[in-house]
Amino acid sequence: MGNFHSSKKFNPQRDIADLSGRVAIVTGGNAGIGYYTVKFLAQRGAKVYLAARNESKATGAIVKLEHEGLGSGGTVVFLKLDLSDPRMAKSSAQEFLSKEPRLDILVNNAGMLTDHQLKIRKTNDGILEMMATNYIGPYVFTRTLLDLLVKTAEEPESDVRIVNVNIPVPSYTGLKATWQVSSHLHRLAKPGTDFGSPEIFRDECKEYTVPSFARYGVSKYAMNLWTSGLQRRLDESLTGKRPILVMAVHPGSVNTFAHLLPLPRLFDLLFRTFMVGADEGAATSLFAGASPLVRADPAKYRGEYMLPVGTLTLSAAMRDPEMAGNLWTNTESFLQGLGL
Repeated sequence: MGNFHSSKKFNPQRDIADLSGRVAIVTGGNAGIGYYTVKFLAQRGAKVYLAARNESKATGAIVKLEHEGLGSGGTVVFLKLDLSDPRMAKSSAQEFLSKEPRLDILVNNAGMLTDHQLKIRKTNDGILEMMATNYIGPYVFTRTLLDLLVKTAEEPESDVRIVNVNIPVPSYTGLKATWQVSSHLHRLAKPGTDFGSPEIFRDECKEYTVPSFARYGVSKYAMNLWTSGLQRRLDESLTGKRPILVMAVHPGSVNTFAHLLPLPRLFDLLFRTFMVGADEGAATSLFAGASPLVRADPAKYRGEYMLPVGTLTLSAAMRDPEMAGNLWTNTESFLQGLGL
């Protein structure tokens, strides 16, 4: 581990507990942060489902992981997952349920940072592909798995966690500025943004200087509202029981998207001067998903938004129970309209 994450504080190879017998899912695990999240969980003994849309790329990643070495007992299995269609997200979760009797760790890592060629794309359901992939898909995938997560949490010595990853919005103005934008995603939403309106899933954010990044920010704002709302609902339903911990994480400034931008080689060289690699970027996901320190102090971390590698209190706007409740109702209404 490099200086950015400070190996003195947390090193996945040293500080993750033995995960033998545990089952995990990491979405978007074939590349970038997801790849190293899969790698370190498997090296600590977990059976990890690498969930991805492209089977060829996922299979190639698994071959590479096995070549690099998974340690004693760890395995990696492919799970087909397309988050851009909520029906396919549900189908993928159901496929997992048919194979496994438990689920200990769910890392919702996959997502879109920018629209393809910065062009607005909508799904067949009429919503933004960005919103479908970054929020609706993970919501449905997690909702379908929730009963199994609760069942696993009822077992002795269980430690069930849900981790939602928010990749930083690039600002091109340095590490501090990038953190600031990503840590205050609510500022990318228009004042008075109504998460209780179906239009939130279709808003193209055309009034922004970079609409694609604004659409990303709104989708991740929704994910953070969902994170805090899901934690509250689980706490209410699991009163007196070992809690399931739900957390959103900011991996830091990680160079995983230079290839998506104009002049990718130039941006890659630029980003290397103040960003870290994907291996270090996975540290916060791994801390939230598998560090014993989190389970030792659940009140500190539950429903929180983490920076590398610790806790940042969510803004009042992003933990607002009313807003989270409105979003929850709106999402369920939308899914009901799809027969989900």
